[in-house]
Amino acid sequence: MFDWDDGAIDRRFALRPVALGVAAGGPSFRETVAVLELPVKSVLAGSMAALLYGAPVLFAVKIFADHADPPHWK
Repeated sequence: MFDWDDGAIDRRFALRPVALGVAAGGPSFRETVAVLELPVKSVLAGSMAALLYGAPVLFAVKIFADHADPPHWK
């Protein structure tokens, strides 16, 4: 096994435990949720608006576009 398989060329760095999350000084789960709350709400609101206003418009365009084209008889 090579030293670079552990993610570091120097074994001293590879053998140290890696702290994650709050232990590493990073944000807690609640802080992460608080930061992402507004973007997630914005994405949901945009998706609902697209479904509410976009789907009926596309449906109406399909109806009128189908009827505007005369049938092609052979």
